[in-house]
Amino acid sequence: MVRVWDHTGSLSVAMLMHMTLTASNIILGATATPGMTGLAFNLVLTGAMWIIVAASAVASREHGPVHSLHG
Repeated sequence: MVRVWDHTGSLSVAMLMHMTLTASNIILGATATPGMTGLAFNLVLTGAMWIIVAASAVASREHGPVHSLHG
């Protein structure tokens, strides 16, 4: 979310991203996978998100910096 904020400068976009993450965790998380399975779900979800973050960081380094519209 910080990366989105840094590149867009839009609090609304960061809030929408947070809302989507929270809602998906509520819908798909603890109620759908109780107990130890819920813990495993959260660990897998966290791992997947870190993979996406790492891929995004690598891709942004390869393509150069993204310049903000706000300065």
